[in-house]
Amino acid sequence: MAGMLLMGVLVTGSLVALVLALIWLAGRLFPHERRTDDEAARATLRRRYAAGQITEAEYLRALHALGHDERLLV
Repeated sequence: MAGMLLMGVLVTGSLVALVLALIWLAGRLFPHERRTDDEAARATLRRRYAAGQITEAEYLRALHALGHDERLLV
């Protein structure tokens, strides 16, 4: 009887571990970011400016077009 109980605990524990591993794997394969379109656009602008793809004037013009009149932080 004790052997059956131990077997049930091991099977249940294995199933729980398998489900948790699948949830973790899905999270790693399909990451989900919660950013608005506005945040993504500003991040892209910052990245392009930092890489030298756009000038300071272009960066500020694009920020203004997005409705953000923030100062350039260099």
